[in-house]
Amino acid sequence: MSEPTLLGTALAYARRGWPVFPVEPRGKEPLGALAPHGFKDATTDQLTIRRWWKHTPDANIGIPTGLPETFDVGDFDKASRLALYKRLLAELPGLPRILTGSGGRHVLFAPGAHKSTTNK
Repeated sequence: MSEPTLLGTALAYARRGWPVFPVEPRGKEPLGALAPHGFKDATTDQLTIRRWWKHTPDANIGIPTGLPETFDVGDFDKASRLALYKRLLAELPGLPRILTGSGGRHVLFAPGAHKSTTNK
């Protein structure tokens, strides 16, 4: 079985009803040339998504958060947040989680299910 491509993953997210937009390869900033309005350009339109990833095949995938059809994200990219991440998963073991391209960790929540906090 082959590894999923970024395009394939973006299309799969769109089929789930999650709008996507292209982000800098291995980064978090929207690709301004393709999505000049950032998350506001997110779409589930398969043709638009194919065009974006044909232009920049290694673009990372952005998904706007907090929308009824998506989710909120807990971002545990910093090593200092590893203990909090482990505690959260111990308390709520069923939470969906993602390992990011840079080795960080994200946990997905229903929109508005948890208050946002910042630990910088």
